[in-house]
Amino acid sequence: MLIKIALLLIIFFSLSYSVELRVQAFGGVVYNLPTPLLIKQAGYEEIDLTARYETRPFETSPAPYYVVRGGVWEGGKAWEIELIHSKLYLKNKPAEVQEFQITYGYNYLLLNRAWETGSFIWRVGGGVVITHPSSVVRGKENEYVRYDISGVGIQVGVERVLLRGRNFIVSVEAKLSSAYAEVPIAAGYAVVPNLAVHGILGIGFGF
Repeated sequence: MLIKIALLLIIFFSLSYSVELRVQAFGGVVYNLPTPLLIKQAGYEEIDLTARYETRPFETSPAPYYVVRGGVWEGGKAWEIELIHSKLYLKNKPAEVQEFQITYGYNYLLLNRAWETGSFIWRVGGGVVITHPSSVVRGKENEYVRYDISGVGIQVGVERVLLRGRNFIVSVEAKLSSAYAEVPIAAGYAVVPNLAVHGILGIGFGF
């Protein structure tokens, strides 16, 4: 719903003023750096470890990794709304943790500021993290299965335009994202920060 509203606002401003509306979609790969993971469960000692995650970006169940964004460009600068649909699978599970993954999305919903210099586009952004976790800790399965705003996130990135047509561009982008989130587990919660490097390739259309 928030994305639909944001895109409608972008379209409104693009029609009302002499600006360009640009929409883009990307796929790619992610490297998650090791980060702390703290699991608090009522009646038990805390589980504290350095977590190592994988993203499995091309797995289609439940969905592959992707990035979509829409922006209003004027004078080589833009305001953008961006969604990064990332996923986390805990690789180094301790004995107490049978499953820990956030595969329906460790999602970033960001407001970006972007500016273009030649074939490069630079951007910074910040916003919220929306998660849908799944876990089994000490044999107890998390039954809280809805999307929630769970924290905050930021990104910095540089995009390289590879091909520019009259109304489209093909580009690659490297970005660094950082976030802090708290997600529910059975009888408790987990503190799940993330620091990741993204490499993406995609196409965009201008109107």
